[in-house]
Amino acid sequence: MSTFSRAAALMRRALARHPSTQWAAIVTLSVAVAAAVHDHTRAVDEARDEWGRGATVWVTARPHRPGDPLVVERRELPAAMV
Repeated sequence: MSTFSRAAALMRRALARHPSTQWAAIVTLSVAVAAAVHDHTRAVDEARDEWGRGATVWVTARPHRPGDPLVVERRELPAAMV
């Protein structure tokens, strides 16, 4: 039996005897994932704030040739893009 197989068997036995260990690992992993998601969300919000307030602009909805009537739509774009 390889070292990895032996370690996996010991781990399964330990978790079967002590389910609280498994739950502690699950809670720890859940907290780590929640912290990572929170940090990423904060970084996205900060990046969005750097772009500034939004501005309403009119843009063409499709390509057109000179003389064709314009088909436009209203969009909200960050002020940095206007």
